[in-house]
Amino acid sequence: MSGITQRMTGSANSLMGGNNRRFTLEITCLFFAVSFTGLLVATNFALLQDGDTFWHVATGRWIVENMAVPRTDVFSHTYTGEVWLAKEWLSQLLLYLAYMAGGWKAVNVFALLVVSICVSILSWICLTSFRLSVAVGVIFLATIFASVHYLARPHLLAYPIMMIWVAGVVFAADKQRLPSYWLVPLMALWANMHGGFTLGLALAGLMSLETLMGVPRAELRPQIIRHGMFLALATLAALITPFGIQSILITPKIMGLGEVLDHVGEWKSPDFHLYEFHLVVLMGLLGLALSGGLKLKPMRTVAIILISYLMFKHVRTLPVFALLMPILLARPVTEQFSWLGFRHQLNDDADDPILQLCQRYSRLLPAIAAAIFGAGLFVAATTDLPPGDEGKGKPISSVAFAKANGLTGNVYNDYDLGGYLIFSGIPTFIDGRAELYGREFFNAYYSAAWQLKGGDLFKLLDDHDIDWTLLRPNSGGAVALTQSPDWQCVHAKGIAVVHVRISAPGNARALAAAKADPCTTVNAE
Repeated sequence: MSGITQRMTGSANSLMGGNNRRFTLEITCLFFAVSFTGLLVATNFALLQDGDTFWHVATGRWIVENMAVPRTDVFSHTYTGEVWLAKEWLSQLLLYLAYMAGGWKAVNVFALLVVSICVSILSWICLTSFRLSVAVGVIFLATIFASVHYLARPHLLAYPIMMIWVAGVVFAADKQRLPSYWLVPLMALWANMHGGFTLGLALAGLMSLETLMGVPRAELRPQIIRHGMFLALATLAALITPFGIQSILITPKIMGLGEVLDHVGEWKSPDFHLYEFHLVVLMGLLGLALSGGLKLKPMRTVAIILISYLMFKHVRTLPVFALLMPILLARPVTEQFSWLGFRHQLNDDADDPILQLCQRYSRLLPAIAAAIFGAGLFVAATTDLPPGDEGKGKPISSVAFAKANGLTGNVYNDYDLGGYLIFSGIPTFIDGRAELYGREFFNAYYSAAWQLKGGDLFKLLDDHDIDWTLLRPNSGGAVALTQSPDWQCVHAKGIAVVHVRISAPGNARALAAAKADPCTTVNAE
């Protein structure tokens, strides 16, 4: 029996030692294929179920048509010509190019490929840090944890860059080294794709401080200069955008919107009655840390607290937490609990069933990965968007009605329906670009749309010369308009209801259409 164990151990050592890079690459490719195909089947185009995707694609379309990047608002009738910077212009361009290549199906597949790249990066990091069984568990939990905000939008496209950048600065700190200067152009790319690059700069600063705190006093001065140079170059790279310093200043502007963010789903704090899986994972991590006595360096602790704070503050930061936490914790965990580490596996993991399984079929892994990925591509090529599926932010039938019946006047619309209006070429009252509209305008809109205290819907409609509205059927504003003698419901199908001002000359066709096909009663839920 001992001879068998020795042979198995020797085989595992050979596999995980000399052939480790090839084996890790094979497992990573398998995770890529499984994540792509699994999410493709499981989500059923859910990555497109967000109204903001439409105005991002429309922005990319505007960039292509005008060969320029928007610097002022070109999509609303309320803020036309006001300063608005398309800070995510490169991601928006890529989304539009995907749309041009194959419509919404191509956008969905493109977004899923990006998610799979994130899983691949996470897999490589975990497989080279943790023993195989632990790595598989971490990858599985992190991927599911992050899935709450898998949407075909710029933040998703920036995740792979975020992960590579953070891994670069964190692993350099782990080895008490200066981060590679190859990360500097990566920061420039990140800054043109999404505003989250400011978090990357903050984490780089913390990791440099962590490194400097461990440097001998005699070497401190030159190390300060080197790290200062790296951080300065990274900051300068972040300014290489069409907007310069404004790309950085937009982040505090958004964070300063205050209570406005409380009304936008992705900026709210997570409701753990809805995200129970996430709560269980977080409590599990807390329990492991407390029972195991995990100790972290001060700056590493600050970095983890920062990301945890953002995660508890905003739903949209849940994926950031999931994708970055394994990077930040890999070295401290495997140093303090060596039996969890990859190196420990080289010596005593002959009894690891997952390792044995992978070992037995290691030569088949590339073929299995290719087959799974091929199956995913086949499903993507043969599956169409559900016909007539309006989704979360797509008032398809309402917009089609408006266009068919000549509603060309100013519209008053719900915030999350603005993206589809922009994509359809209809100037909005408000949309997902909260930083453009600001706190005062947004609060006036919200109070009026939902008939809250202080909201004066009809004054707002008069002040902005509104001829028709596009609102959620359950909103207080929709009910108030239905009860008003000056307004009439003309369309109440799908996810939105359309009202028109009876006295507006351009609304005659819509009123006539409503006589032939009257609205059903609009009631507040």
